Amino acid sequence: NSLTSISGFYYSKTHNYFFKDSVVLINPEYQMNSDTLQYNTQSKTSYFHGPTTIVGKENTIHCNKGYYDTKKDLSSFSNKATLYSNEKSIKADSLYYDRKKGFGQGTKNVVIFDTLEQMIISGELAKYYEENDFSMVTENAMVTDIYSDDSLFLHADTFKTSIDSSGDKVILGYNRVKFFKSDLQ
Repeated sequence: NSLTSISGFYYSKTHNYFFKDSVVLINPEYQMNSDTLQYNTQSKTSYFHGPTTIVGKENTIHCNKGYYDTKKDLSSFSNKATLYSNEKSIKADSLYYDRKKGFGQGTKNVVIFDTLEQMIISGELAKYYEENDFSMVTENAMVTDIYSDDSLFLHADTFKTSIDSSGDKVILGYNRVKFFKSDLQ
C-alpha cells in the first residue's frame, strides 16, 4: 500500500493513525481518495470520515462515512452511499458488504438502477446473495420498468429476483401486487 495526505498523526496508546486532507491510498486492487482516514493497526480496520471514493477493478464506491475491516473482509458505507458495478448502481442511506459470505445489504432509501435492463427497483431494505445471484427488496418496494415512451410501475410488499434454469432474470412480486402504466392498471 502507498498512502499520501497533507497531514497525518499516530496515537501509540490507541494504535490509531489519522490522515487528513487529500488522502490517497493506492493498493494493487483499488485506489481510495478520502478527506479523512483513520486506521487502527490492531484491528486492521480503516474508517472513512468525509467524502470518500474507492475505485476497484470491478466497482466504484462513493460515501461520506464508513469502515472496512481487512481481517474479516467486512465493509459498511453510509451517508449518501453509492456502489457502481458494471451496468448497475445501488444507492442507499447505508450499504453493508461481507465479501467472504458474498452478502450485501442496503437499508433506507434503497434505489437499484440497472441500465442494461432499463429498470429501477426501490424500497427500504435490499439483500443480495452473490452465490446464486438472488436479491430481495422489501418495505415500500417498487419496480419501474422504463420504456422509450412510458414506464410500467409495479408495487408489492416484496420483490425477489433470481436467474431461472434458462439463464433469464426473473422478478417475482409477493403480497398486494399492483401495476400501473398510462394505458393499463
